[in-house]
Amino acid sequence: TTNGILHKRCGARELTETTLGMAKIVKILRQQGKRRGEDSSRVILRRMLVSKDMNPNEKLFQFFAGASMDKLDRFDARYLSNLAYAYALIDYVPEFDDGSDL
Repeated sequence: TTNGILHKRCGARELTETTLGMAKIVKILRQQGKRRGEDSSRVILRRMLVSKDMNPNEKLFQFFAGASMDKLDRFDARYLSNLAYAYALIDYVPEFDDGSDL
C-alpha cells in the first residue's frame, strides 16, 4: 500500500520537508485565491492541496500526520519545529482516533 511504502522509505526529514513544502504551497494558493486563466500546474496543485473553500486537503495532511506520528521518536528538534510550523501555516491541527493531536 502507499501508506506502507511511505512508512518504510520516508524518514523524519522527508516527511517534514514534504509536509512543510505542501503547507507553503497551500498558504500561497490561499493568499492568491482563484485566478482567471491560471496555468494548469496551479490548477492541479489547488485541486490536490486545498478544498473548494480553500481549506487544506484534510485527508492528505492527516495522512502525513499519521505517518509522522509513527516516527515521532526519531524526529530531532528541527524536524519537530518544522512539522509544527507546517501545520500552523495552514491552521490545521491533525487529530487521531484516540483523541490526541499532533
